[in-house]
Amino acid sequence: TSWPGDVLSKTDEIAGYDVYTATFTGAHTSCIFNNNNNGQQTDDLTVENGKYYEANTNTWYDDKATAEAALATPIPDETVYLINTGNWSKVMIHTWNGVGGTAWPGVEMTPTGETIEGYAVYSYTAKQGGQANLLFQESADVNKTGDLEWEAGKYYAPLKNEWYDTKEAAAEALAAPIE
Repeated sequence: TSWPGDVLSKTDEIAGYDVYTATFTGAHTSCIFNNNNNGQQTDDLTVENGKYYEANTNTWYDDKATAEAALATPIPDETVYLINTGNWSKVMIHTWNGVGGTAWPGVEMTPTGETIEGYAVYSYTAKQGGQANLLFQESADVNKTGDLEWEAGKYYAPLKNEWYDTKEAAAEALAAPIE
């Protein structure tokens, strides 16, 4: 098909998730699932005839019963944090290369009400395994970080261009002079 591909038909539901079906004619070995070229897509996949693909965990299930059993347990959420060391008026995140990515320029992050060394902390939560890359910014291309890898549960400080495993580690690093 030509990009972004054919629209799939909703044919079923498994564990509260919609199931869409694609039928191919001829020999096809690869596919990509996407949301009409709006920033969310899977990696290149090898076609698994008659199987069920679940994008959040990048898993093929052999049959409906196996998919139902696996998906009955909800996928946990994971959160990333930004320490607003730039005192941005708006704190945004843009995510991609995962399922559930954001459309450009991203979405506003949620203030947590906490501070680290006087800087406000913001959070963004997504489904586990759903994100691969991100960047933080004040608005489209204003005070933008470089492209980063998703670091679940960690704190990012643009001033230091660094991820920290804990609030305590971030506070210690931010209390130290910039080198």
